[in-house]
Amino acid sequence: MKMRIKFAKYGVMKFIGHLDVMRFFQKVFRRADIDIAFSEGMSPHMILSFAAPLGLGAEGMSEYADIQLNVQGSAQGKPQAENQETLQGKPQAEKQETLQSKPQENEQNGTGIMKDIDAADAAFVREMLKRMNAASVEGIEFLDMRPIPDGRASKAMSLVTAADYAVRVREGHAPKKAANAETQECTEAWQQLWDRFLAQPSILIQKETKKGTKEADIRPMIMRIALDAPFELSAESAARDLQIHAATPFPVIYMRLATGSAANLKPEQVIDAFYDFVGYEKDPFAVTVTRLELYATMQDGTLCSLGAM
Repeated sequence: MKMRIKFAKYGVMKFIGHLDVMRFFQKVFRRADIDIAFSEGMSPHMILSFAAPLGLGAEGMSEYADIQLNVQGSAQGKPQAENQETLQGKPQAEKQETLQSKPQENEQNGTGIMKDIDAADAAFVREMLKRMNAASVEGIEFLDMRPIPDGRASKAMSLVTAADYAVRVREGHAPKKAANAETQECTEAWQQLWDRFLAQPSILIQKETKKGTKEADIRPMIMRIALDAPFELSAESAARDLQIHAATPFPVIYMRLATGSAANLKPEQVIDAFYDFVGYEKDPFAVTVTRLELYATMQDGTLCSLGAM
């Protein structure tokens, strides 16, 4: 059975690279006694893939990973006996208590993307989340999990087309034109600068590629930018983000950028271009970046978060 995991990566764990995060997930699954399927061949490995891995130093409030379990079933429900067999290492009475949880308790853990699965599935998911969080460390938190029906969604990595970010400017690193003492004046100055920046018909940057450096226009890849106004589809992740991070003296810059194999733009590239536009030299550690949500593009052209697919 395929499962999509939603997790958060923050704090000191943002300095852990993607390969180390993959190894850490493998250890968590072993410690939590999760029955992960392995690939075949001479060098078998856990069937595990991540959607648009985070860059080093960035935090993520809604990250996704797909896994394959050695369990048969679908999001429409699995036989109760099958769930009992999968919850290994627990007394029989405790298994029965877990599987007989009331439906209204299904959303006590996670963010509520389990609404379309039955009570047995939800109990199974809660048990897995409990085990994984117990085996995890501070800075990696497993938020939710759901079965992926065959044919409904392919690998998360191939689905991603956009992402929401929250960018914070550290105190003392804002352009002087926007660093006024009064909060209201600061907000207005920021807004005016960003309006002028986004009004440009093209925004050219020097982009590093495997074949060298080339000039690229990033304006088509900037879907939306707003100050202190999280986008509607990311309100939940933004609220979680604000709970973890202290307020800054400058407005938070919310960005929705193209992300994925077809077009990929990093928020740091947008910030660099903005600072060049206003004629202010930026320190390499002037901003902190938090990714709030990842999206796929539906057939009608609308965006849908990976957790809702």
